[in-house]
Parts: sequence; structure tokens; C-alpha cells
Amino acid sequence: MVALVTQHLHREAVYRQFEHWADQGATLHAPDLAYSEVTNALTRMISAGLFSREQSQAVCKELAGLLIRYHSLGFDSSVIKVALQLGRKSAYDAVYLVLAERLGAEL
Repeated sequence: MVALVTQHLHREAVYRQFEHWADQGATLHAPDLAYSEVTNALTRMISAGLFSREQSQAVCKELAGLLIRYHSLGFDSSVIKVALQLGRKSAYDAVYLVLAERLGAEL
């Protein structure tokens, strides 16, 4: 998502993929964790001097306009189970996997 709204190297490819999904009428889903992850990435870019605070305001509005359905998994022990099965020391990636499983999404 960050690549879509910044001058990221892969911006055009990401944009084309979002366009493709829109053309297909796909419904995009993400865990509400994505809000924090994107905000964190933007904050790091600002701190590194790659992005301005002013730009971040416009980007946040643009991101809010993306047609993505956000889901809360709450406190779900299955996230921990998946993270540990994958040998992860954090659960962030497992949140996305558990959501995909719940939605019956292709992995």
C-alpha cells in the first residue's frame, strides 16, 4: 500500500495490480493491523527524510479512499498458533494468513 502512494520503485507495478483487481471487481481485504503497519512505514520514511509530513497528510487521505475491507481478528489464539508453526518470533504475518484462511482466500 505504501508503494502505491509514494515514489517507490515498484509503484507502477503495484498500481497496475490494483487496477487489475478493480477491473475484475475483486473485493480487497486486510486485517486492521494494516493501518498501523502503513502508518509505521510512513513515519519511518519521514524520519529518514524520504517523505515530508505534509505529503503524509495527502497520502493518508488517498489510502483511506482505497476500497479495502478491513477486519479485526481481536485476540485470537489461532494467530499465535500459525506464527509458531511458521517459526516466527512475531505474529504480524500470521494475522494476514489467518484472515486469508477465514475468508477462504487463495494463498
